[in-house]
Amino acid sequence: MLWLVLDKAAASPASVWVMPAPSWWVSILSIIGIVWLLSPRGLPGRWLGVIWLLPLVLVRPPSPEQGDMWFTLLDVGQGLSAVVRTNKHTLVFDTGPRFSQRFNTGSAVVIPFLRQAGVPHVDTLLVSHGDNDHIGGAASLVQQFSVLSVISSVPEKIDRNDVLRCGDSRHWQWEGVDFTVLHPPDNSHWTGNNASCVLLIKSNSGSVLLTGDIERRAEARLVKEYGHILSADVLVAPHHGSRTSSSPAFLDAVKPEYALFPVGYRNRYGFPKPDVVARYRARQAKVFESAGEGAITIKFNMRQKSFLSIASYRQTNRRFWHSR
Repeated sequence: MLWLVLDKAAASPASVWVMPAPSWWVSILSIIGIVWLLSPRGLPGRWLGVIWLLPLVLVRPPSPEQGDMWFTLLDVGQGLSAVVRTNKHTLVFDTGPRFSQRFNTGSAVVIPFLRQAGVPHVDTLLVSHGDNDHIGGAASLVQQFSVLSVISSVPEKIDRNDVLRCGDSRHWQWEGVDFTVLHPPDNSHWTGNNASCVLLIKSNSGSVLLTGDIERRAEARLVKEYGHILSADVLVAPHHGSRTSSSPAFLDAVKPEYALFPVGYRNRYGFPKPDVVARYRARQAKVFESAGEGAITIKFNMRQKSFLSIASYRQTNRRFWHSR
């Protein structure tokens, strides 16, 4: 009888209380409060320890202000997942790979990142295409986290009835930040990598172009259709830096200041290819690889009309035992 009660309790959404990661000063205050509450009986004012615990509940993690945009390329190994946050909304672009029935980067990387950032729900999940390294974690994210809407070029591969098909007529705005799907065209017959959804995000302080796994043919279409509109400060390199993508004409149209390569450490494909990286550097783009940098976060600040900061996890969380 007890097992039945516990089983129902565990299935309840309220069975686990998830709090965002506390800052260092909140942790210190909480420790003081706990020590105070557990002090020996007879010490006057032990109840005051509760006051020291209040910041643990009341203080929320920092979030973008009105008009700001925070972009994070997550480290999901050989795959792609990115999170875009505005003042009141969150978008997840791809979810990384699934490695087995029991392990995928949707539940192992994407959801923990959202929870530690204090994100209550995902407003839009955009799955660029059906390759495992992009869609593998989608099922877990949809099942374990609140996702309000889903857009994909392969809606039939996502276990929801309300998935919208990715098309170049989709456009929306959140707190002054514009989101535009540039590819594939509505009702088109593009397949495979070239059917990947391409998303352009523009704010007053900068722009990001997410390209999935498009190759030269889709790049040529984008250059022909949009030309200078493709220009973006940050480009997530198409197809992880393979030789089938990042054509010279495409890079000349985008003119990225930063090129981000979502790749796994010593991946079997050898991505990003050295000659492709050289192509970016020849155009003065600053190159970052998720395999060496970890998660890469770029904060766009509306007031400064520029990047507020760019940082990688392995830079900001370096330990003394890490090689320089």
